[in-house]
Amino acid sequence: MRVLSIKQPWASMIVRGAKRFEVRSWKTDYRGPLLIHASSAAPSGPQYDEWLGWGLEPLFEAVGMGSLQALRNLPRTAVVGIVTLEDIWSPEQLRDGATADDAVVTGPPEEDQWYWRLADPREFSQPVMGVNGRLNLWQLEPRDAKQAEAALKTAKPGYFKSKPAGKKLADWSIFDDAEDEVEPDDTLLTPSDELARIVGREPLTRQSLVEKVWDYIKKNGLQDAKDPRRINCDSKLKAVIGTNNVRLSDLAGKLVKHVA
Repeated sequence: MRVLSIKQPWASMIVRGAKRFEVRSWKTDYRGPLLIHASSAAPSGPQYDEWLGWGLEPLFEAVGMGSLQALRNLPRTAVVGIVTLEDIWSPEQLRDGATADDAVVTGPPEEDQWYWRLADPREFSQPVMGVNGRLNLWQLEPRDAKQAEAALKTAKPGYFKSKPAGKKLADWSIFDDAEDEVEPDDTLLTPSDELARIVGREPLTRQSLVEKVWDYIKKNGLQDAKDPRRINCDSKLKAVIGTNNVRLSDLAGKLVKHVA
């Protein structure tokens, strides 16, 4: 049986039914049962704060993850359950078919990403512990596979149920790129010394400024591969933003502090 390694809390979110899509930069022809393995990484405080900022708190609470400590208590280095890989969607298919709850978890559809549609989640009452993960799809060692087969007999169906608002088709306008949030303005702004290292020293309109920063982000591959809503800052961008990463929706607000 195939296995996919995923960080927590997403692995448990999947087997409890609150995460119906896994975002990957690659796809597979495989369809069918898929064991979900939780890797060793533990959620950090800054990550938790960021997730709450995305609006994930209601989904976390609905599946027993209402605090950072609850997330840290989730099993890791373990096979935690099983789902069925039904299909793999393109960004266009996600845009047309994802629900509001799906959108909160996946973020906006992005080119070069694939959205693995998962169904029939079941969580193991007794996770198969002490299993190291691997890249791509892989298979368990015989001893671990035997334990997983035994765990399947008592696995609990995912219990998350979307509320009526969460079942509606996603409104992707709330995830519009940062440059779309900037109102047209012909006023020329002078970049700070830190921002000038990215966009140059010539005065720019607000929209041109954001577009240049966005071009820099794409050119240098700073958009997070697994979470397109997050930008991972290099040294130049960190000097402007002040943190190691920033949500896409917060980018424009950070930039205006570096213009005159």
